[in-house]
Amino acid sequence: DWLVQTPDGRLWSESWQQDGIISFNGQKWNLEFNTDNSLIDGVITNTVLATSNGMILLGTDEGLFQYDPILNIITDLKLGKVNVGLIYESTEQSLWVGTNKGLFRLDNGKWQGSITNQIINTIQQTDQGQLWVGTSDGLYRFQNGEWISELDIAVNCFTELSDGTFLVGGNDGLRMKSLADETVAMKTLLPGKLTAGLFLASNGTLWCRSTAGILSYNGLEWTNHGYQEPNSPSYFWEFTNIYEDRDGTIWFSNTGGSVLNYKDGTLESHSVGGWTYGIAESSDGRIGVSGRTGPYIYDGDVWTTLTGYGTAQDDNRNFGLYLDEDGLIWVNGNQGMWLYEDGNWTKTLDSSSK
Repeated sequence: DWLVQTPDGRLWSESWQQDGIISFNGQKWNLEFNTDNSLIDGVITNTVLATSNGMILLGTDEGLFQYDPILNIITDLKLGKVNVGLIYESTEQSLWVGTNKGLFRLDNGKWQGSITNQIINTIQQTDQGQLWVGTSDGLYRFQNGEWISELDIAVNCFTELSDGTFLVGGNDGLRMKSLADETVAMKTLLPGKLTAGLFLASNGTLWCRSTAGILSYNGLEWTNHGYQEPNSPSYFWEFTNIYEDRDGTIWFSNTGGSVLNYKDGTLESHSVGGWTYGIAESSDGRIGVSGRTGPYIYDGDVWTTLTGYGTAQDDNRNFGLYLDEDGLIWVNGNQGMWLYEDGNWTKTLDSSSK
């Protein structure tokens, strides 16, 4: 259901097939903790975080639990029977948890509630150390131990540029404000348009995925490169992935059987035969894209569809992929985790991802 890496470099996951928490030693997966009849037996894990001190936190539909890899035990962190959707550790190692009943902070071993009766969509700390939270009803800034309301709209994503410009994507547009000058009012761009993807490229260009189209901002002006999407949240969320490869080419997941990229001032569409979701790059520069009928691999000239993922014929969508330095391709989706090696597929885990 999930995959994290602890500070010691070990990979951890949870397997239904093996009924427990497993770890990867570089060669194979080993069962470490059997979850049958444990505190997390039967719960649904929504999100997982490997903390800076090596603990693995599991946010579930019935609360927050901690797995200790050294003691090999599961502990209920006593947050209560809430639905946990987000876990965040700040740079000063404060632990914040977003639930269906609001935002909580662990303070001296006790939970302190804040921003109640809202769904927590995103939490992030800027390079300057400022902590922000976007919720189903607003945008908040943490200051002097309190959350200060900045906007009373649904917030999907936000980011800060190097010049202090702060951008907020919501269901009804994109908002922009200079954090360096508090006297400047927040300006609304793309009014009425759903904005769900923001990505800051290495050259300083900000990319935005909106139902208004794919847009870029160079610090002075916005450019709309096209590909306007229907203004439907339920449909649009799956296609907001933005990825930059080592050459600086920007890639976009997309509907209509294609993946898009922006290179040398041109936005191009690459037909691959199905909707596209996740994007990754190998050490030798190949691009891999997960999708409805993929995955798809691009060598810089030709796209190849790797057929055979999964065994069922009804839904073989793959959402996540990884191309390692040995040329192996790992794919996870509705039919579990599979490995592609030398033209053959091998199932490695019973799992699913979205």
